[in-house]
Amino acid sequence: MFKRTRQIFFLLLPAIFLFSSMTQAFHDHKHFLAPFAPKGTKPRYARDLPYQIQHLHLELTIEPQKKHIKGQVTLTMRPNARPLREFTLDAAELQIQGVFLNGKKTTWQGEGHKLHIQTGAPIAPTQTFQVRIAYQATPRVGLHFILPDKDYPNKPVTVFSQGESENNRFWYPSFDTTNMRFTSETHFTVPSGFQVVTNGRLISKTPNKTWVTYHHKMEQTHVNYLLSVVVGKFATYTQTWDGITIRSLVPPADIEKAKRSFQYTPDMMKFFSEKIGFRYPYAKYDQVTVHDFIAGGMENISATTLAHRTLHDARAHLDRRSDDLVAHELAHQWFGDLLTCKDWSHIWLNESFASYFNQLFTEHKFGQDDFDSQRYRSRDYYMHHSTYKRAIVTKRYFHPGDVFDSHSYPKGAAVLHMIRRRLGDELWWKAINHYVKTHAFGLVETVDLRRSLEAVSGLNWEPFFDQWIYRAGHPSLDVSWKYDAKNKLVTATIQQKTKQPYHLETTLTISEDAKVRRTIAISIHKKREVFSFPATKRPKMLEFDAAYDLLAEIRPKKSWQEWLFQLQHGSSFSSRLRAAKALRKFPNQPSIPKALLNVLRDETLHWYLRETAVGSLAHLRKDENCRALRDALTVKEARTRAAIARSLGQCGSIHPLPQLTQLLRKDISYAVRIAATSAIAKLRFKASFPLLEEAYKQELDNGSIRTAALQGMISLEDPGAITYLRKAIKRGQPRFVRLNAISGFARIAKLLRRSPQIGDLNALLPHLQDPDSFIRNTTVYSLGILGDTRAIPHLRRYAEQAPTPNRTRDAQRAIETITKQDALKRRLQSLGTSLESIRKEQRKLLQRLEKMERIRRHK
Repeated sequence: MFKRTRQIFFLLLPAIFLFSSMTQAFHDHKHFLAPFAPKGTKPRYARDLPYQIQHLHLELTIEPQKKHIKGQVTLTMRPNARPLREFTLDAAELQIQGVFLNGKKTTWQGEGHKLHIQTGAPIAPTQTFQVRIAYQATPRVGLHFILPDKDYPNKPVTVFSQGESENNRFWYPSFDTTNMRFTSETHFTVPSGFQVVTNGRLISKTPNKTWVTYHHKMEQTHVNYLLSVVVGKFATYTQTWDGITIRSLVPPADIEKAKRSFQYTPDMMKFFSEKIGFRYPYAKYDQVTVHDFIAGGMENISATTLAHRTLHDARAHLDRRSDDLVAHELAHQWFGDLLTCKDWSHIWLNESFASYFNQLFTEHKFGQDDFDSQRYRSRDYYMHHSTYKRAIVTKRYFHPGDVFDSHSYPKGAAVLHMIRRRLGDELWWKAINHYVKTHAFGLVETVDLRRSLEAVSGLNWEPFFDQWIYRAGHPSLDVSWKYDAKNKLVTATIQQKTKQPYHLETTLTISEDAKVRRTIAISIHKKREVFSFPATKRPKMLEFDAAYDLLAEIRPKKSWQEWLFQLQHGSSFSSRLRAAKALRKFPNQPSIPKALLNVLRDETLHWYLRETAVGSLAHLRKDENCRALRDALTVKEARTRAAIARSLGQCGSIHPLPQLTQLLRKDISYAVRIAATSAIAKLRFKASFPLLEEAYKQELDNGSIRTAALQGMISLEDPGAITYLRKAIKRGQPRFVRLNAISGFARIAKLLRRSPQIGDLNALLPHLQDPDSFIRNTTVYSLGILGDTRAIPHLRRYAEQAPTPNRTRDAQRAIETITKQDALKRRLQSLGTSLESIRKEQRKLLQRLEKMERIRRHK
């Protein structure tokens, strides 16, 4: 009988562990993340070209208050290879009023996002013809109308387009893909008093009583998604470079901010023109900022559109600058506009180039440390924020928007840096010049870049591209070394942890002391490589890839003494950064905090090195380190001060709340106030929540401090957060606040409620209809987090009405997440019932056993 009771107990154990693991999965939403390209995703290729559009002429009246457009587009075309009897254009949700072929009405049919046009008699490839399409529309996508209302009474009336990737079809008929270039001309008619910012040279501006018409001509060819328009009332900050007018158009109240945010645009244009070897190719350059833009910026040809948050006041300038974004979008005027990827699988030829050329301008303007810092942070973002691995160039994706990710931006930029380092600067710029001049005003594929590199260098770049561009992932390396005093040899061992080894070219730098060092080039081909070098004495330090040029996860095995030496004498800024971070692994060495403090206190050092030292000091979690950090709050550099404030959240034992409270209330820097708010939440003191309530009231920097307060409240898991999040979700709050509040509300409501509440659901549902697409998209995601099955009908309607496939997919994913969570919950409930039945059976068996034992004793 005892044996049987023991068997029941061990049968019970797996059920208990299963319950625990399922509960964890229930709260871990990464469990529901889809891969980049789920199994069965079909490859996507560039479209066939049965015809060529030579010129697009768009005549459009835009009525901002009615969110309505009316006009016509005239396309000058010719067949490519075969006679045309019918052809198709992209036209989504447009009310077609008439189609005219060479001036005569012709037959047409709309089907989904397509407009099929019959030609009557076949048109031969030698013939040029014109098709004119009259239409009107109230666009939901592609053209965005920003209007003031009772919640946002001061929001300026603005209309802006966003064509990338394939959304211009929602406001004019076109061939809306990347593999066709044409010239364009526009006549935009808008209410008097409004300005039009669009592509190309201004030909005329014609006013009448209540309207004004702007006529522009884009004389160089471009792809469809780069045609754009912005309508609004702006003040203009004008600069010039080499005869080219550079206009920065902003809301009138922001003109002083424009001078701060765009001050280096002429320097950027000069740098790019001279280094690329191809002068900025357009008649003018405009950059216009708009409220509620759906991205950070968009490189429309000769007329970039930027988010209003690009502009910042003098206080924000202590913490951040706009140069990275401005340089990125300007670099696109070459890489993306002058040369455009043939299809979206090659988007890295646009985005990686713009990302890296932004870094190159940083190097040129602000120096090596800024450049290395920017590269370091960019690589880290790719390494730590990619939830999947994919090849940089892949044909398998669901929607073009999916390829705009960390592989196309920071990873591709890191690959370009490796190309530059392999070539050297002279050949690098020669290759870039060859690539741009060869393909100017054309379409490019990745092979075109490879051939330019080969033409200039004489090297075969195919293995490099196979490894870095067409293969998913990146190397993972363990690096160690030892010194043989008897034979006076340094032996370094590199082990690759990936299944298939990479072929790598890098360096080993051996430092005998602070002044004597030598760098040795090495080639790695096998999973395990061993290199030996003579050395008269044991080196103080061995650096693998000291410049941090290689895109790889590198795990050096070093003593704390070597890391300390590297912090003080590393042969590059990146090497010192790595050392500052690595020293946090040695908590019991008293000389380490002193060295890190020396870095922190040295105002001549780069802010990011000092910030990294601060992070390591906090990570060591010693009271004396925390006190030293608290005492260092007087440093002048705002970003370093913010890092210190943030780190004090790990220093509860020294009670830094008074200092953090002072920063929250008094510091000039927004970043420092945000950091203090986060630290106050991390401390989890009794006074933390009231101080977060105080931070919430600070209406500064477009709600950034309020957002930090909300995030802090969520991290405390305090039910009081629900009240503030309900307020912050509502219209009238800054956009950034609302976005964070919506997702945060779902997370904490899910965390605090045992079961979904209708009040939580009703707090989110109205925002599925918000005018702001970002708000709608975040609400869809948040409903998935909330996990309330009552949201499913609303999400289904959203999916059915969504204008684009990716938005339909997002809603379907949210439904799948809710369904999985509900099924999991039901299984947990069923498992709980089963466990209770087992417990009852166990109690009965124990009672029988006890009864039998009493009978035995009685006998």
